[in-house]
Amino acid sequence: MGSLHRAIEAEIPSDDHELLTVLTNALSLARAEWGGALDVVVKRLELGPDLPALDLSLRHEGGNTTEARVFLCNRPSQGGGLKRQLDKLLAAIGGRSAFLLRVSDFPPNKKNQTGQAFRKFRELGAARSWCRSRTGSA
Repeated sequence: MGSLHRAIEAEIPSDDHELLTVLTNALSLARAEWGGALDVVVKRLELGPDLPALDLSLRHEGGNTTEARVFLCNRPSQGGGLKRQLDKLLAAIGGRSAFLLRVSDFPPNKKNQTGQAFRKFRELGAARSWCRSRTGSA
């Protein structure tokens, strides 16, 4: 997992589409590090310029498979940018397992429209994750 770790330690790009490229490359490195025991297929999705996403298919030589849709949602919650991304994400999940990745903090669980959309996402069994840049700022 050394190469993947090095890829993650790199500075986080400010452009979401560049960030999706970094994630795609890191997943390819993970496949190489598994020495053929893991088949990783990544397909970038075209859901619009404001919702970078990819389909991820993992197949282990032991027969276990996972299919997931991964979304990058880094728009600010103020002004409704994150809410618009969540609305598009909910329409684009397509019955798959889903992951929402965010570089900055997730908004608090409030009763506003963004909070309601985020709750819908979680109710579908989807997962969320965030990461900070090496400097600790988002």
